[in-house]
Amino acid sequence: KEGTTGAVIVQTDTDGDGVIDAYDDCPAVSGSLDNSGCPVIAAPEDAPAAPTRDASTVVSIFSDAYTDITSTFAPAWGQATTSTEETIAGNKVKKLSNFNFVGFDDLGGSEANRVSIADVTYVTFDYWTPNGTILKLKLVDYGADGVWEQASNIEKMVTVTEAATTETWTNIVLPLSDFDTLTADGKLGQLIFDGGAGTETFYIDNIYFY
Repeated sequence: KEGTTGAVIVQTDTDGDGVIDAYDDCPAVSGSLDNSGCPVIAAPEDAPAAPTRDASTVVSIFSDAYTDITSTFAPAWGQATTSTEETIAGNKVKKLSNFNFVGFDDLGGSEANRVSIADVTYVTFDYWTPNGTILKLKLVDYGADGVWEQASNIEKMVTVTEAATTETWTNIVLPLSDFDTLTADGKLGQLIFDGGAGTETFYIDNIYFY
């Protein structure tokens, strides 16, 4: 017990960064940020290029350039990801720290307002990461009625990149044909980013269908 005769603080330093585990906020990851033992994580200083696509063709999930449809970001699905919204160069972005997965639920806010697969051809977003590698995107099809039913929902996950470009904004455009299990008359109810190991950081912006 601390304070008793002969008590000592164990000097183990698992990650070898000079900060012992007893005082290290990130004992398995080398770093020394503010002597916390956590690594310094770079952040973008600029915003991604503003989208220029005609708003009449867009169903926006998250973007300053368009009016977003109703959705719930980062519901409690048991993810490790810490999700915050930050303003960088006057532009709002989603920051995903300790990333393993996170998503948008209840797209459209009701069955009648889901994203209709028949009305869109592509899904796009911008990302910036200092240390990410694998990034995946999952879409969840609620069926023609737009109602969430776990037994009948159809999911498809696509690997966006297995070697993410670091410290620069990268635009990703995926044809919905890549999500080949979704039904043509289906309604999308969830959009989920996946693939992290719980240690990476991603910044995400301009998420929309067109």
